[in-house]
Amino acid sequence: GLVALGVATDVGKASVASPSSDPDSVRQPSPTLRPILPPTMYPSRDASAGGRGEGGGKDESSVSPGTQPTSAGSSTGAAGEDTTTPTPKPTLAPSKKELPSPKPTLAPSKEAAAALFPTAQPSIWPTYGPAMATNWPTASVSEKIPPVTTPNDERYGKEDAKLIRHQNRIKFWESMRKHLADEAAYKQSNFLRWGKGFDMLNTWESERNQTCTAVHKAMANHFPPVYVFPGQQPLERGSPTRGLPFNPELLRRHAFQLRNMLEEYYWGKRALWESMYPRATEATYAKGMEALSDALARKIVHQRDFVMGFFGSSVVAAQDNCFHYAYPLQLRRTLLPLFEAAGIDIEIRTSGQNGDGGEAEVQMRCLEAIMGDLSELDIVNFGWWMIRTNPPSRHETIRRLLSRGVLPHFSEFVDYGRHLNEHEKVEYYKLGMMEINGWQNLYAPQWWPKMGRAHWGRNGDGTCHRYTREGALGVLFYNWHPGPAGFQLIADLWAYRYATAFAMAMEKIAKEIQGGD
Repeated sequence: GLVALGVATDVGKASVASPSSDPDSVRQPSPTLRPILPPTMYPSRDASAGGRGEGGGKDESSVSPGTQPTSAGSSTGAAGEDTTTPTPKPTLAPSKKELPSPKPTLAPSKEAAAALFPTAQPSIWPTYGPAMATNWPTASVSEKIPPVTTPNDERYGKEDAKLIRHQNRIKFWESMRKHLADEAAYKQSNFLRWGKGFDMLNTWESERNQTCTAVHKAMANHFPPVYVFPGQQPLERGSPTRGLPFNPELLRRHAFQLRNMLEEYYWGKRALWESMYPRATEATYAKGMEALSDALARKIVHQRDFVMGFFGSSVVAAQDNCFHYAYPLQLRRTLLPLFEAAGIDIEIRTSGQNGDGGEAEVQMRCLEAIMGDLSELDIVNFGWWMIRTNPPSRHETIRRLLSRGVLPHFSEFVDYGRHLNEHEKVEYYKLGMMEINGWQNLYAPQWWPKMGRAHWGRNGDGTCHRYTREGALGVLFYNWHPGPAGFQLIADLWAYRYATAFAMAMEKIAKEIQGGD
């Protein structure tokens, strides 16, 4: 039956009982089943070549290529022993053709490397950029300026922070910026010679850390921070004045101390001024700041909380971050000591949604349903990146808010398509509209190599801050979403401007008190 099924039997020397055998005899093992293989896998053999047939010479039962063994080809001995030679497994003879011997690998000569890379150093990988500048303006240890930390220091909260504008300090910052730019340019020029791994993975970040370590050391030795803001600790209020639980002059100094700290943190005020519109040098700046300071003064005098609403996309929602680091919350934590000293709180109402949430136009039309009655709001901040809104919606929203005494502030450029003419924008600025345009100016444009997404997930903000002031990782962008340092940058831009308006509000209150009102 196995033969009929095309299955070969191969039992070696095992005894096979015939059909007429004693049924009580010991049962023998079943034949081993072997699948049919292609004909070429069955080599020819005969008894003289090692077969076990009784007669010697050519065995008629020998298997030839292309044939299968049959029952007639079986050979049994006197004791019924099967003498059929089992089919051996095919073996492959080694090739007699000699393989070519491998060519030895030789390092390129200096001459060959020089021919390939004429300007490179073939035997040395450039593990560092250009040499650290040696002509940084320095001061001896004895010339260190002691830090300003308490209002008891007469330098505390000076409006004209002369210590920041000290000529040597400014030259020091400029020299550091230049070195960082030179280092980036050096690597960009060598990008094609040493490959992507050189700039993106292997050495860029480690070298920048080397540079920043040197920067921090030089700064600590010669130009340590001077203006220290107490941070999230309670500020002194001073003696109550005319029914208010604070001294407005002392709170004005607190506000300027915060401003001075931010200027020093970002190596000068240039970037803080140039990233906000209207700029401090424009004619509309003064009127816009008057509107903002008036809004602050009203809430402080009437001792009511200052309410800020935030609309926007996944950036406002702090996607890919802990919500703790969202820029509305960082802004609140930065300003809260000032407002608490004035006896009021900052209330944040945020409606940041993912890109697949409600469209910006829909959110604008439903503003009161989302944020509450407009009479409760002081500022509405908009932060839509990559999800542009059409100009009519922005026009309508800006006018609607301004007509109700709510200031529209945009954490992005309000008019990408430039559909607002200059006259319209000027009028909006006078009434208190403000916007951020180019907040990336706060970090050096050449901090990272110009390689698309090379900055994603990496530390550094252009001024060697590898951590935020709260101790979070100094990541500017995790991807298209900012990281904790990126959100700190946006929050600091608004904090700088709001601190200025806060100081102006304190001046107005002090003036009214002196006038007897």
